[in-house]
Parts: sequence; C-alpha cells; structure tokens
Amino acid sequence: MTQESLSEEQQAKLAEITELAKIAEQKAREMSEFATAIAQKYQQHLSLF
Repeated sequence: MTQESLSEEQQAKLAEITELAKIAEQKAREMSEFATAIAQKYQQHLSLF
C-alpha cells in the first residue's frame, strides 16, 4: 500500500482549513464563556427574589 503525498495546493487548502477550525474552536470557546457568564448573572438575579 503506497501513500501519495499532498500537492502544494492540497497542502495550502489543508492549512487553511486547519486555521479555520482553530478560529471556529476559539469562537465557540468564547461563546461558551459568554453564555456561562450570562447564566451566572441570571442565577444571581434570581437569588435576589
């Protein structure tokens, strides 16, 4: 079984996709932290009543 190497174009596309995946992961992490902060503030607000 032989393994073909990627062409320069394929390598560039793979690098671009990898970078986009990293950005998406970071944005998802930020959104999760934001949602957690909102939930905590909401819980604090509810505890006042």
